[in-house]
Amino acid sequence: MKYLLRYVASLVWSSDWSPENLFENAEEDNFAIVFVAMVVNMETAQFFTHDFEQNGSMESVMLFLNPANDPTIECIITPRTVLTTAEYLAFELGSMFLSYLRI
Repeated sequence: MKYLLRYVASLVWSSDWSPENLFENAEEDNFAIVFVAMVVNMETAQFFTHDFEQNGSMESVMLFLNPANDPTIECIITPRTVLTTAEYLAFELGSMFLSYLRI
C-alpha cells in the first residue's frame, strides 16, 4: 500500500499532473469505484444507491453503506473492510480504482 500511495503522491506533486493522468492507462472494464458512506440516514443511503443505478455504473461500484442505526462494531470494521477491498482490487486484480469515503 505504501508504494501505491507513493505513486499517487508522485503524480499529484509532479508538474504535469492532471486528473486524466492518474487513470490514463485504465481501461473501462479495469476501473472500479469503492464508495463508502458511514453513519448516514436511510434517505441518504437510498439516494446513493439510486444514483449509481440510474447512471448505470452499479456494476463497477463497490458500495459500502453503513446506516446510522447499525451497531457500533460495524462502524469500526467498515474502514478496514474497505481497505482490504481496495488492496484486493489493486494488487490481485490489477484494477485502477477511485475510493471515496463519506462520514
